[in-house]
Amino acid sequence: MMRKKYTRRECLKILGFLSISSTIPFLSVEPVFSSEFLKLKEISRTLPLMNTYVTITIYDESRDRAIEAQSKAFSRIKQLIKIFNRFDPNSHVGFLNENKKLNDVPFELYDLLLKAKSISKLSSNKFDITILPLLELIEEEVKIHGHFPEIKDIEEVLPYVGWENLSISPKKITMAKGTKITLDGIAKGYIVDQAAEVLKRCGIKHAIIDAGGDIRAIGNKDEHRSWKIGIEDPDMEKKYIQIINLSNLAIATSGNYRNFFTPSKKLFHIIDKEMVVSPQRTVSCSVIAKKACIADGLATGLFCLSPEKSVQIANELNIPLFTVAHGKRFFKSYSWTKFST
Repeated sequence: MMRKKYTRRECLKILGFLSISSTIPFLSVEPVFSSEFLKLKEISRTLPLMNTYVTITIYDESRDRAIEAQSKAFSRIKQLIKIFNRFDPNSHVGFLNENKKLNDVPFELYDLLLKAKSISKLSSNKFDITILPLLELIEEEVKIHGHFPEIKDIEEVLPYVGWENLSISPKKITMAKGTKITLDGIAKGYIVDQAAEVLKRCGIKHAIIDAGGDIRAIGNKDEHRSWKIGIEDPDMEKKYIQIINLSNLAIATSGNYRNFFTPSKKLFHIIDKEMVVSPQRTVSCSVIAKKACIADGLATGLFCLSPEKSVQIANELNIPLFTVAHGKRFFKSYSWTKFST
């Protein structure tokens, strides 16, 4: 989550007219022309965190209150990174992966693991945080040795992939000897949600948090206060394939065009544990939810399903979903249309 210089989420951009910087992922805000909004001051700050750029933009009557809230939110982000960063051996997740047992379980880790398990069920078990042994094997063999792993090597790690290898309680987490977990597909969203809660507790009513494309908006939904989010065109034929309005909600996108293991681009960072390959039909999958962690996890899990199946599940759950398949074929859930412009 924190080590490599890429992110699969930067296919979402916040649109508007007040550009912040050309040296970071494009980020700006849509101005609001109400008398109330004209009284508000814009406070925006960007920091390099979680191997991407995190921007918190606040509109508030008090500049001091906005700056203080922003500072507290960034402090909360840094605090949570120390728990979830699997590349840090001193983090709780890093220690758990190394020692297979963790006794001093932070509430945030327990809470996130429960959410991850729930999302796994909603996505037909496609979202699985125990995928790491298989993912590491494939990445190492392809990038270092130049070929896909041997069947015997895959068969050795597959028994350690699956929720049955993980035991979770508020006081203790244990897992099988060969099991490792990665929270890369959900932790960033959870951290964004926690930062949003800090802002709201500080009295902030208008804000947006963008962590490399995991986006959470604070603000009421109406024509003056909605944030416009552009979903990047995977084929780069045009800048955006969809523009949506977002308020008091979150959005995340999983895409196959940011990080590849092979020049053919057929093997990338999302692996279907049942097929032991990357999904081939889906190019990107966007999900809107109340929480960024839910959008984050579901975008990853539903990406691994066929577009038809992901839309079916989204409709059953009443979740706004937009999927792009190869050949520029679009699939949308019923509830997506009310957000698109």
